[in-house]
Order: sequence, then structure tokens, then C-alpha cells
Amino acid sequence: MIINVNALKEFKDNNFEEEISFDEESYKYSFPIVKINHCLAKAKAKLLGEVVEVKLDINADLTVKSSYTLKEFIYKLKTNETYYFSADNNDNDDVLPLKGNAIELDRLIFNLIAASLPIRLVDKGEKLPSDGDGYRVLTEDEYLKEKENEGNNAYASFLIFVIEGQIIKTRECIVA
Repeated sequence: MIINVNALKEFKDNNFEEEISFDEESYKYSFPIVKINHCLAKAKAKLLGEVVEVKLDINADLTVKSSYTLKEFIYKLKTNETYYFSADNNDNDDVLPLKGNAIELDRLIFNLIAASLPIRLVDKGEKLPSDGDGYRVLTEDEYLKEKENEGNNAYASFLIFVIEGQIIKTRECIVA
């Protein structure tokens, strides 16, 4: 999606709507995004003196991987953001640089999609697996209880004593 700044000077207020298609290379290394199936971007651009205000509304259907099981599922995303562009070199971090007479929004749209995804992305009804081949999932309390019962392996040789032919296991270390 490209917005021509010269056209904004003439009309002052413009609405744009475009279906954006991203090639696979653009999200190849953006976990958990597997594919962007559909992306509809609506933009409202307005000229405010020397600053261009662009309000984006994004509706996207994504194929993503679950944070729990890495299974793929469809995730519907709706998000919006307002961007400001200016040709002036100012120190305001909220204003993006405007180079030339055109504003290219595709990269900003992709970044907005990626930033709007939740950190823990799971499908409806999906639960964290409790165990599997070679692993177990413990709560913090279960882990601390196991760690308490396990003791310190550095002192394991002190935990078994032989007294008069009987083996006695203890959790205490005798210091002479």
C-alpha cells in the first residue's frame, strides 16, 4: 500500500483500502507466523501541516504455530495503529521520516501484525501437555518440592552410613 503525499495536499483527507499479499520470504523467520492467508488494510491519511497522519486498521487471517504444541491453527487478528510521518528532521521518536512523496506501508503493516500477536499463542481449548517422550512439565511448587526432597548431590556420599553392618540412610550430614 502506497500513499502519495502530493495527492493528500490536494484532497486533505483520503481513505484507502487494499488487500495486502505478503510473499513467503517476508515472514519466513517470524515465528509463530507460518503463513499470512488474508490481510485487509484500511488506511485513513490526513495532512496536518507538515505532518502526515496515517490511521491503519488491519484484519488478517494467519496460520500460526501454537506455543504449547507447535501445531498449526488459524488465528484471526484485528488491530489498529496511528503513524505520523514528516520530512523535517526532528528528534521526536513518534514521527517517522518521510522520504520523497510516497509512503510505503507494507513493511509497517507486517510489523504491526507481528507485534500484535500475543506472546503465548494457543488454539482454543488447547492445554499445556503434562508429559511426553523424554520430558515432564511441572508447576513451580512441584519442582520446588522435588528439589527439596532430592537434596544436594554434592553431599550424596554423606547420606548413607554403615553402622554395625546395617545401612542407614539419612537426610542429615554429621560433622565431626
